[in-house]
Amino acid sequence: MTTGDTSSLGGKTFLVTGATSGVGLATVRGLVARGAEVLGASRSGAKGDATRGISLDLTVPSSIRRVQAELTSSRAHIDGLVHAAGGFYWEPSATEFGVDRAWAVNYLGHVMLTRALWSLLEAAPRGRVATVAGNPRLVRRAKLDSSAIERTSGGAFEVAGQALAARVAWTSRLARRTAGTRVTVLCFHPGSVRSNLGADGPWWWRALGPLWQTFASPTCNIAVSAASDPSLGEMNGALVDPSGRAHRFDDLDAALGDALETETDRLLSKL
Repeated sequence: MTTGDTSSLGGKTFLVTGATSGVGLATVRGLVARGAEVLGASRSGAKGDATRGISLDLTVPSSIRRVQAELTSSRAHIDGLVHAAGGFYWEPSATEFGVDRAWAVNYLGHVMLTRALWSLLEAAPRGRVATVAGNPRLVRRAKLDSSAIERTSGGAFEVAGQALAARVAWTSRLARRTAGTRVTVLCFHPGSVRSNLGADGPWWWRALGPLWQTFASPTCNIAVSAASDPSLGEMNGALVDPSGRAHRFDDLDAALGDALETETDRLLSKL
């Protein structure tokens, strides 16, 4: 299956995190090009290529609550929420609330923001939550257990892979929990998209960056499709790859059981 929908998105509103670089920026540009109103969320709050810029720090709960209050007081609904923000942390560090920073940016912040804006998504004719994930094969290889969320050790690649797997498992469970609502929840593998992810890494990573950027794409059509294509509504809970193929991870959700959700709720209750 391919995702070739190019219909106008005029009159629709999307919130995109990580909107000033990488997958987020490519998503913003793709949605704006099709006529959508795009609220670009980033720590700087810069407007960039979005219709409007919003300051949002996914590691700070008060920042998420502020965005929630602002949007619920000014809008009847939003049509889509795209979680494109992410971080690559070479050295373990914790937020001021004692949560591993990589997990806060790459997982917990997404969960909290989705919950905060759920009523606005459900009020849309067809709401959509689209979360960037990774290559399906790599997601399956990730060694994930619920205790990893609070751990402040482990290599950058290991932690990033675990967080991506957690997003996929969370998406699968959320889709089951909210089946029958007007909101579709899915993940997408963006493919190779130009970004500055890991730009502050070790010398060998920075040396590889320019070479990788040569082959990476400035666009991310699958992200735009994941956020807006009505035909992907039947893929609720799936991870969609760049060709539009759906990969199911119900087994990952089942293997974790309630443990991931319980640990996620426990940490969010501390924030």
